[in-house]
Amino acid sequence: MVDRSFIYLLGEGQSSTVIVDSEASKTNENTTFDIIADNFVAKNKGFKNNYNNPVMEGNRIKRAVAVRVRADEVAFYNCPFFGVQYTLWDDSGRHFYQSCYIRGSIDYIFGVGAVSKKLQIDLMKIVYFRSNLVFAESGCHGPGSNTAERVSWEKTLSAEEVNTLASREQVVVDRSYIYMQGEGQAHTFIDYSNATNTLAGNIFAVTADNFVAKNIGFKNNHDRIVMENDATKQAVAARVSTDKAAFYSFSFISVQDTLWDDTGRHLYQSCYIEGSMDYIFGVGQSHFEHCILANNRDKIQYLTGCITAQARNNWNEPNGFVFMSCNVSGVGNVYIGRAWRPYARVLFYKSNLGDNVIPEGWEAWAGSSNVSNLTFAESDCSGPGSDTSKRVPWERKLSAEESNTLTSRSFIDAEGWVEQQP
Repeated sequence: MVDRSFIYLLGEGQSSTVIVDSEASKTNENTTFDIIADNFVAKNKGFKNNYNNPVMEGNRIKRAVAVRVRADEVAFYNCPFFGVQYTLWDDSGRHFYQSCYIRGSIDYIFGVGAVSKKLQIDLMKIVYFRSNLVFAESGCHGPGSNTAERVSWEKTLSAEEVNTLASREQVVVDRSYIYMQGEGQAHTFIDYSNATNTLAGNIFAVTADNFVAKNIGFKNNHDRIVMENDATKQAVAARVSTDKAAFYSFSFISVQDTLWDDTGRHLYQSCYIEGSMDYIFGVGQSHFEHCILANNRDKIQYLTGCITAQARNNWNEPNGFVFMSCNVSGVGNVYIGRAWRPYARVLFYKSNLGDNVIPEGWEAWAGSSNVSNLTFAESDCSGPGSDTSKRVPWERKLSAEESNTLTSRSFIDAEGWVEQQP
């Protein structure tokens, strides 16, 4: 039994580290592993109740729970659960199961856990939610996924209902000197589906200084299914509202307003950023180095996309976005920037611009009343979208000194904070 909060359990693999028991007295007494304290994480560890294995001829199968989860904020990664009846008792609280193997025969996932779950069971993904007999399937495949002969009362969910049920919790980092490291963008990701408004809809927010994160992905799924004639909504994947924050080998994925580079000095290195409209926006003072900027306008085909919406509000503000050795790619025509505020500042430097960049390059938007206040510039870029002969006439031509000021690491790091971080 785990009766202390903030416990992290790490095994050496599903087949190498297994907790085994053989008991079936009562449902609430026969659990191999029981979690009753909040904030628990387990990875690469197996849980097995052997009571009904094997089942003798003529014997009745009994309830033999492998794991009972009756705590809040619990996550399992790459964990197998073995039993026959009542394998996983998802009793109460909010839980997340990723890349798990769950085996049983009768009611082998049961309970009143208060969050939807994405489970991997013999390579089949399911979304299920139990409340007043709402039984549904969405996005399933395999030989058992044909719903033609399902019970007549199986519910067909709308896209909004699927997105709601498949959503996960938001994460806010509000303590300084936090270091987060995952196992890779494709393996460790924070996934959510919300677009209530720009501030409340972000799935991940950093609000405390001195933050470092590596090898993790952030994804807001709200607009992954855009219904015909629906407008996309602001669905932020990450909000960075802090100073001295660095992201390495990260992915940020959404459609509109993917990365809210809100305020402070930031470094994004070797990151993948995907969206369609204003998918990097804010008043951050930031360097983007060796990043991929992927337009996904196939999700909303009626709009010309835009990568950046910078919000510098006055000529003496130090903020701005600088993209160095980045690659612009993806589907659909796109502006490389538009002005969210009248003194917006963006530079693309030695970057590869794909053929989806429209010839005009930039849009004045909030700076249209006085385009001379805008600093939208390109320098030493390459690729089919880098031809500046048809750019807007007010695109800024930077001097060597101006370019060096923006591209120097001192633009974001005059005191050396990047090197001082892990």
